[in-house]
Amino acid sequence: LGLFAEWAGARAYLARDTDLATIAAAAERWRRTVAGDWRYGPRPPEWPESGAIDRSLAARTAQLGEAADPRAAALAQLGLWAPEGDASALLARLQKRLAAVLALAHAAPDPMARAALLLARGVSAAFVPPLAHLA
Repeated sequence: LGLFAEWAGARAYLARDTDLATIAAAAERWRRTVAGDWRYGPRPPEWPESGAIDRSLAARTAQLGEAADPRAAALAQLGLWAPEGDASALLARLQKRLAAVLALAHAAPDPMARAALLLARGVSAAFVPPLAHLA
């Protein structure tokens, strides 16, 4: 379901498809919940506290940072979601549409803080780890 949630979120964003965005939002709530970040009303007392970012996105963000060339790895990951596989074109498109939030993210102290900010500002989970390294 995690991959579906990310695909739906990325596709809905790129196509500006409001119906798919509704489905993507529900799938993203489930993806984040199973990754340790409760998303269905108040957190049950038995549910552990979660950080600013769920475990799955934290692991992907960290993995990109550990790459020999984090920028190249981030572009490669972004390219997975790019129409025609053109990561640079997708990055330019995202930079244009997300200029304000990327400016805020750029001021964050590290990729994990940038990822948390991007996620909190509604950026599709598919784009969060690579943008956390490219912002």
